[in-house]
Amino acid sequence: MSLVRRIIRCEIGASEPFLARLPQYVVHEGQETELHRADDSTDSSSLQQADAGLLFTREEMRTLDLESFVERLRGAGKQLADQEAGYMFGKINEAAARVGNVTDADGRPFGKDVFLEALEHIEIGFDPETEEPLGPSMVIPESRKEEFSAEMATWENDEDFKREFDRVMARKKEQWRDRESSRKLVD
Repeated sequence: MSLVRRIIRCEIGASEPFLARLPQYVVHEGQETELHRADDSTDSSSLQQADAGLLFTREEMRTLDLESFVERLRGAGKQLADQEAGYMFGKINEAAARVGNVTDADGRPFGKDVFLEALEHIEIGFDPETEEPLGPSMVIPESRKEEFSAEMATWENDEDFKREFDRVMARKKEQWRDRESSRKLVD
């Protein structure tokens, strides 16, 4: 991978950290991809173009130093990250709405009740050996990260919340065991 592509990919990951955690695949041909889920459902998605401009005047080409060039590459990476994140969240919202897996806070501020309600809608897997939950991940806008972190830190001392959270997670583990026990193994 070229240095230019590495700088841009790093900026995409820095701008939208959840994108850096996702596996990436090169699609050599075709105009769409197909997602196959563990429950045997599928979802097709057409490929979307994401682009960012890097224009340099003749004067800039003569005088641009490396630091300024890298900064311009980072700007392009941020543009691409915004486009990729927008497309991805759009697809996630469509899929969640299609199956009725949406929690509407109905104007309520983010808090324990909204969090627990949303958790009820999520399918959670568990590590077969440790039975520790795998995920889920929560994507929070950078502009609200401190607010959410402060809010969530108060939950650690709330015994009612911890009891309800444990109850929800115990039910999620039972649902996971049911899914695992009904799986068909192939030779």
